[in-house]
Amino acid sequence: MGLWSAISSGVGGMVGAGIFSIPGTACQIAANAVFISFIIAGLVALFSTYSYAKPGSKFLSTGGPVEYLVRCFGD
Repeated sequence: MGLWSAISSGVGGMVGAGIFSIPGTACQIAANAVFISFIIAGLVALFSTYSYAKPGSKFLSTGGPVEYLVRCFGD
């Protein structure tokens, strides 16, 4: 197994677990209130995205989160 095969296998496992098995577990635990858990998860994702979009609109760079750290704390 080469490097790219190992990476593909790892990413596939994470995506498969996140998309296909976790919602089933959430439905089993939350039962009839599962839609509330998805709304809460959506709000958390929205706030997380906003926290990246706000500095991204201020610091125009392709550095991503590393650029924010460099701007805040220096090299």
